[in-house]
This record gives sequence, C-alpha cells and structure tokens, in this order.
Amino acid sequence: MLTFAAAGSAASGPPSLTALDPKVVSYFPATGGWTTMWEDWDPAAYNTDFAKIAGLDANTVRVIVPVDLFGFPVPRQPYVGRLRQLVAIAASHGLKVQLTLFDWFHDGGYADIAGSERWVSSLLSPYAGDRRISFVEVRNELDTSDPTALAWARQLIPDVRAVLGGSVPVTISVAGGDPVASLQTLKGALAGAEPDFYTIHYYGGGGEQAYWTLQAAQAVAAPEPLWLGETGYPTSSRVTGYSDVPLTRQAQEGAQAHFLKTIAYAAFELGLPPPGVWTLDDFDPGRIPTAEQAPTSEAEYHFGLFRTDGSPKPAAAVVRSIFGSSPPLGFDQGFEQAVRTSSGGLLPAEWGAFGSPNTALAQAGNDPRSGTGDALVQALSGRADGTFFAAPIMSTPPPGASAAVASVWVHVRSQGARVRVALQWLDGTDAAIGSEESPPPPPGPGWKELTVTGAPPDGARSVRIELTVGNSPGRVWFDDVGFHWAR
Repeated sequence: MLTFAAAGSAASGPPSLTALDPKVVSYFPATGGWTTMWEDWDPAAYNTDFAKIAGLDANTVRVIVPVDLFGFPVPRQPYVGRLRQLVAIAASHGLKVQLTLFDWFHDGGYADIAGSERWVSSLLSPYAGDRRISFVEVRNELDTSDPTALAWARQLIPDVRAVLGGSVPVTISVAGGDPVASLQTLKGALAGAEPDFYTIHYYGGGGEQAYWTLQAAQAVAAPEPLWLGETGYPTSSRVTGYSDVPLTRQAQEGAQAHFLKTIAYAAFELGLPPPGVWTLDDFDPGRIPTAEQAPTSEAEYHFGLFRTDGSPKPAAAVVRSIFGSSPPLGFDQGFEQAVRTSSGGLLPAEWGAFGSPNTALAQAGNDPRSGTGDALVQALSGRADGTFFAAPIMSTPPPGASAAVASVWVHVRSQGARVRVALQWLDGTDAAIGSEESPPPPPGPGWKELTVTGAPPDGARSVRIELTVGNSPGRVWFDDVGFHWAR
C-alpha cells in the first residue's frame, strides 16, 4: 500500500493545484461530528473509515481542527497527539490530509493576530515539509462581511505558508448564498497575500446552476486557481433540492447521486479538479454536538455517502467514478431503478413526477422495451394527465452547442392520449423561459420513438426533459430516454 514519508526537504515551492489533483472526502465519524470526534477518540473506527475513503479512489481526507477544543493560543495534549495519530492512520491507507484550521473560531478571536500566529506555529511546525499533508485551509467559510476577519486572513495566510516552509499549498474558503460575491470581497482584501488557490463551497438546489456559479467564481479567482472544496446533498425526509421528488430516504438517495453527478460534470467542463465531497457518513442521532457553531437541522445528519449502518448509498459509487475517471452522465434513462414514495408506491430514481388526482405514475416492469423497467402513466378513472421530468447531467448548454436533442420510446394503449417528449428551458433562477415538444407518436401498436430538437433561447442556463401524457383514458409506457447536445 502507498505510504508517505513523515517529512522531506522543502521544495522550491508548493505543488500547483493541478499537480495536487485533490480527490477529497471530508471526514467525521458517524458516531461523532465536530468536537465529539476528538473527545470520544476511536482510532480503530478511523482506521476502518479511512479504508472506506481510500476505496472511493480518493487521495485525500479532510481533517477539521476546532481551535478552542485544541487550546488557544497554544494547542494542548491529548489533541495534538491525536492529530498526529490521525495523519499517520491516513498515510497507512495511502491518503494525504487536507488540514482545515481555526474551526469554531470565535469572532472576537480575529483581533488576536498574535495569538493566532502562535497557535499556527505550535500546531503546524511539526508538519513543515511533511509530504503527508496535501494542503492547508486556513479558515473554513470565512465571513467576508467582517473586516476584522478579512484583515486576519491577510496576515495568517503568509504566516501559515512560512511555518510550513513554503512547500505546502495554502487555501481559504468561502460559501453562503452568494459565494461568488463573497469570493470577490475576499479576493480584494487579500491583494498581495493571496493563497495558492481559492476554495469555494457550493450547495445549490438540484445543481443546475453549478456550472454558472463555478464559471463566475473561476473568473473572480484568476489568476489564482479555483477549487470546489465542499459540496453535498442531504438524503433528508424533510427537505429536497428537487421539486416533485418524494421525501423518502430512498428517493432522496437517488437525488443525491444525481446532484453529485451534475456538480462534478460542471467542474469537469470548466477544467477544475473533482469537487470535494461532504461527507463520508451520515451521523448517528444526537451525535452532532450542541453548540452555537454546530449545524442543528435534520438535514445535516444525512449528507453521508454511507448510511449509519455502514452500507453505501448510490452516491458512493458515483463518487468512486468521479474520482477514478470522470463524472457518469446517465440518470436512470432506462427506468431500471425504483424508489419508494411516501405512500409505498414506486417511481423511477432521479426523476420527478406529477399528475392529476386520477392519475397513477410509477416505475414499472410490465412492458419494458429493454431491460427490466419502464415508466408508466395510467388513468385510474376518466382521463389522466401526468408528467415525468429530469434535468440531464449535461443540462448546461456547453460552448458551441447549437441545440439540445432528447428522445424517448413510447408504447401507447390509450385511445386519444396526447403523448410528447419536451425540452423545457430554465433561466438562472430555474424559472421556465421556453419549451419545444416533439410531434405525437405515429399510430399503430408497439414501441415508437419520439424526438425533439431545440436551440437554447436567450437567457437559458439549463434544460430539463419532460415526458408528458394528457387526455389519456388508458396506459402509456416510456423507456430508453436519450439526450445529447448538437454542435
């Protein structure tokens, strides 16, 4: 197994972001988030978990250091020794460490620059030239509305770099509702004291705006590189980033996989490294500590790639593919994957669905064109109206694209039903700004292919596919959806 030397001679400078090729999973154990991990110390569990991270084809684990727990301005035992042990456990699995410093740093602490410098020197000096440390994030999600925090960051970035001997890259991250604006503020404040690269954190609905957010952030960060260091999606039963996707854990696990594919594709298209993933495991109930700085919502317990029993969610395989080669582009286009609804029915994974009260929409397997699954719209009484919809992973019009092309195979057993495949164009707020739909299927029994082609209208930021059935007294099946961009 690959391991890293504990220390080495200082290089002429830190490696570039491209050379780092970060493939990062943020880490807390399921049994204890934030400070709880360091207090309820369990090296055997961390060894098991780091093996899981390595099994995702990651090369780096993100370790977050809470400043007050460790001690300020001088870090103390046993926590300094526990950090050293954690770095060694990571190295035993071929993983480097991203160190995120000053977590849970009180706002008033930013005025104590001397104390912060002392803390950095004491904590990081043993890791100068240590090749087990991939890079250091000086502060997680700095509050750029605080001038004192900005002045603190301007001083601490060069200090951290100097303590590490100039051989370990240094970054700092922003997040929030408008991370591009936060990055713009940070960039201006750090002129002359820039990090080796900037880091942005992004959590945004279904991810359809990720490409545009990252593109804008990339332009702001230039000439320094940009990395999407933290992103994720909660498999929550209370909130969702996708309309009309059931609020069941199984359905939201499909949505999580879809989200991560979409985000990774956006980064890939912009030439960015793979996004850093939040987080390895869901948290056991009650194991996020109660503190002013700790997240408290139900959703925060469910960002993991693995469930609390250790079993992988579908997103684990997605992340392995992202880290191993490139983002997967499929989105259950053959309707092979079923997820439960709150009423116990089945719907296709990664698809939203809505219809009139007398309509049943389902993932079925009673008339597939290929494979074992299909999507069914069925009238329960009278005439039914129903729609399945999904944003393709490649929902953003790429440079040079002249049109989007969507197709689907349909089998109609419903006299007079109106059946179409459509492209719906969305703007930067995910509002619909136009659509095109296919001609109806030709008459006759059996499977028929529908195709629609449409050019992006002005202001279009993404597209979604809609499979619609209207005025239907019977049943209509869909299968084998296709999508691509024409150039």
